[in-house]
Amino acid sequence: MPAVTIKILIKKARAYLPNLDEARIKRAYDFAEKAHEGQVRMNGIPYITHPLTAATILTDFHLDEDALIACLLHDVPEDTSHGIEEIEQEFGKTIAFLVNGVTKLSKMKYRNNMMERQIDSLKKFFLHSAHDLRIILIKLGDRLHNLQTLEFVHDEKQMRVARETLEIYVPIANLLGIWGIKSQLEDLCFRYLYPKEWEEMQHKMSRLSSLNLKKIHFMEKKLKQALKSQDISSEISYRPKTLFSIFRKIVDTGRRFEEMNDLIGFRVIVKDTDACYRALGTIHHVFPPKSGRIKDYIAVPKSNGYQALHTTVFGMNGLVTEFQIRTQEMHCAAEYGVAAHYFYKKTTENGMKAPPKISHWMQKVLDLQKEFKSNADFLKNLKVDIFRDRIFVFTPKGDVFDLPEGAIGVDFAYHIHSDLGNRAVKIYRNGKPHPMTSVLKNGETIEVTAAEEQTLPPREWLEKVKTNLAKRKIKEALKKQTSERAYDEGVIFLKKALKRYGLPTLNHLHKDQKTHLIQSFHASHWRDFLVSVGNGIVSQHEFIEALYTPEQILGKPHYHKEVNYTPLPKLNHQMDRGIVSPSMIHTAPYYRITLVVKTVNRVGLLRDLGSQLSELGVNIHRIGVRTQKGNRKEVLLDTVIEVIDLLQLENACDGIESIEGILDVSRCVLPKKKSTPSST
Repeated sequence: MPAVTIKILIKKARAYLPNLDEARIKRAYDFAEKAHEGQVRMNGIPYITHPLTAATILTDFHLDEDALIACLLHDVPEDTSHGIEEIEQEFGKTIAFLVNGVTKLSKMKYRNNMMERQIDSLKKFFLHSAHDLRIILIKLGDRLHNLQTLEFVHDEKQMRVARETLEIYVPIANLLGIWGIKSQLEDLCFRYLYPKEWEEMQHKMSRLSSLNLKKIHFMEKKLKQALKSQDISSEISYRPKTLFSIFRKIVDTGRRFEEMNDLIGFRVIVKDTDACYRALGTIHHVFPPKSGRIKDYIAVPKSNGYQALHTTVFGMNGLVTEFQIRTQEMHCAAEYGVAAHYFYKKTTENGMKAPPKISHWMQKVLDLQKEFKSNADFLKNLKVDIFRDRIFVFTPKGDVFDLPEGAIGVDFAYHIHSDLGNRAVKIYRNGKPHPMTSVLKNGETIEVTAAEEQTLPPREWLEKVKTNLAKRKIKEALKKQTSERAYDEGVIFLKKALKRYGLPTLNHLHKDQKTHLIQSFHASHWRDFLVSVGNGIVSQHEFIEALYTPEQILGKPHYHKEVNYTPLPKLNHQMDRGIVSPSMIHTAPYYRITLVVKTVNRVGLLRDLGSQLSELGVNIHRIGVRTQKGNRKEVLLDTVIEVIDLLQLENACDGIESIEGILDVSRCVLPKKKSTPSST
């Protein structure tokens, strides 16, 4: 990596900031250089090269003078004896606020719990960023350069930094629409989290690109001629897909690299929106489109504001190729995200305020901070409710709702109105009836059927919804129920939970087990505990975990005999447990679980069952069908699945229950009873 100097930083900044105060930039550099005097990076070069390079990265996003100065100073309070107060005296309140937003909390205060320091610093980071988005951009520049030099730190830190980046900072870059940084961060994380797979894929992609180079050049030339003949002015470029995006697709689908297609992408930039649609027609005239692969993100932008037309075609000699068509403004927004809004402004005197779509999710983050006092709960909900991949669904009137991937009909109903959520009984997905707990797909039109009278939501919904809003509304509704109803709901809920896992029934719980539960969840007596379950205070997972270890529920482990790519849980479903490489998965144990699925006998059932479990990364080892005497409408499916842990088993059961026509899911094996802790 070529060395960056203060002259290079000033030259790049002056290119878009004609009134740049070069002396002020130089003064900030000198202050930081003196503060970091004697400090070196792990590669042995002076520490000042880090903030200098990070600031230079930010010039690609046309950040203003204050942001560049704050970036030069961002490590001073944390790593030197110079505090925020001194920076404020030297450079003013705005610079001090930006630097403070990026600075982590004191190491001394958290010396016995560095994880708490990380999460509390993250909360502070979001709190400051809500007032000025430049703080996030400074942090992303800082993180990108740290990853670019990660090879010089020890393996344990490489894994920790890469995992944290993939779980926190990549989703932030995605939500801000900054594809340029997001893709770089992902590929760098991939290199350190999956070194073997990264090296192998880099070699294969290099070979693939060289083999297809003639085809690509031919397609580029042919398209240029076709667009010119239609009087469509354009800029055409091509690139291979990023290594991490390919790897993620392999993990999600279970296919081998050789089975992947559309690994090469073309980008076509045209004058205006009308030209985008005309170019799409021209591309389809030249190259046959692949069925079902046209996506119109211009009419319906992604949740981060991304706009373009996507299509996949059969190119020269059948080479499957993706085309992205966009205007120059759309391209700028895709590469630089929220920063693109400030490209042509000379200053950001009042800070960089978030556009509506960005401020919406940032407010959600602040709400999570208020609602969840526990850092673990905050982080868990941040990953699930904010950082998970998003889908778009529509109302019959065409209104668009943005929900996390995996959201169910109940989530949708509560996002429309809490009253509708409480009264909802059925949803229609693209005109077809489905249970409220069925998982929604991107682009579907959703209609909710509701009961006329006011009702309370079923207790089990609380375990199935994905959004924090739906969880909160369900809990609020359940609090209004009578103690008697809560007791009954608690009993029904726990009976079903025990049956699901093939555990002894509620009536077979021993007195010492009940005492253990009462004490663990701070109930006054057994009935009080059941009422708290009915009110949604105690979850199914907490109840099961208090009585049985995962090993007692899952049974005897099995081991894979060889390492290869087979269907794994989607990466975003892995976030709560950390990122795990395929090599680690296939040397770790898995468990075979037999589920008895009672279902309506219908066409396409086995297809839907296989598809649902495949999406969750669950393999079906064996499946058998039993009919019931005198009942041709219903069948029993003895389904043997392979899971890696208890959470995946829970997800599998929830996924099966969400399929249309499924009546019941239960385990057919009784594990041994767990010995009760002596303390109870």
